[in-house]
Formats: sequence, C-alpha cells, structure tokens
Amino acid sequence: MNYPGIIFDMDGTLVESFHAIQGSLAEAMKSVGLPPWDLETTKRHVGRGIEHLVESAVGEEKKQEALGVFRRDYGDTCLDRTYLLPSVGETLHVLRDSGRHLAVATNKSLVFTGRILDH
Repeated sequence: MNYPGIIFDMDGTLVESFHAIQGSLAEAMKSVGLPPWDLETTKRHVGRGIEHLVESAVGEEKKQEALGVFRRDYGDTCLDRTYLLPSVGETLHVLRDSGRHLAVATNKSLVFTGRILDH
C-alpha cells in the first residue's frame, strides 16, 4: 500500500529524549528535597505526560513547585540533551521527497515539541 501520510510518535521513535527528561526531573526532585531517580526508574514512569511523571516522583503536595522547576530546566536544556535517533533524518527526507505528508503525535508540550522538531 502507498500511504499519502505518516504520523510518527516523537519520543523513542524520532528522538531519544530520556536523558533530557531525566535531567530535568532530577533538578525538580532536588528542588523539593528529594533524591533524584536514576535513568531506568525515570524510563519506567515516562509516557503519561510530564504532570503525571512529576507527581509520581514528588507527590501531589510538591507537584506544582517541582513542575515549575522541571519546565524551566527542560526549556533551558532539552535541545542539548535530546538526540535524533540513527537514520531518522535520512528516512524523513526520503519520505518527504516521495510526496508523503509527515506529522508527529506526542503528549509532550507543544512548546517543547516545536523547539525540538525545529532543531
């Protein structure tokens, strides 16, 4: 079949962003007096959105404070710690050049998604 368009998930399909997420989550956890999770623990909690991730890490009482720290840190560092996965760039160029429409579906904030995709 020849599909006119393809929708990609972003994290784990187009980019590797676990290090960026873990780094910002560590800053958020430290800001409320909690020891940061390691990368593997963070990976197990990713996938249901940043608010859920932060609440899982710090609890409901400290969520808003930690969420503010997470968003500031992630905004400052996400481009430095997020990497295009191997062959993705070339594959996207081939698909686009073949006339297919390309889109991304993600639960990541639109602000961060746009910055990462532009980068």
